[in-house]
Amino acid sequence: MSNQKHPATSEQLAQLYKLGYVGARPETKQEAAEIISKLLKSKRVKPYLFSTENGSEPYLVPMDKWPDPYKNDAEFRKELLKEWEKSEKRKEKLSKLRDL
Repeated sequence: MSNQKHPATSEQLAQLYKLGYVGARPETKQEAAEIISKLLKSKRVKPYLFSTENGSEPYLVPMDKWPDPYKNDAEFRKELLKEWEKSEKRKEKLSKLRDL
């Protein structure tokens, strides 16, 4: 058995970025997963699911943006969807830049 370290995935790095950990550079997939789970447990963020063609995808929402229980959920989803789409477009741009 080889003791090969798997580098952190771009999804994990994008997730850390969304969590506000812009400077985080985890070496391995394991390390990235640990940081993400710590952040999620810290209650600073909460996943919000969006349905995509690949099934549903969690989008991590900082707690200060989490829906007010009295706010219209549809309205909140609309706002969040815009943000999520922006982040998807940003990811596409980043991957295009990486391919250059």
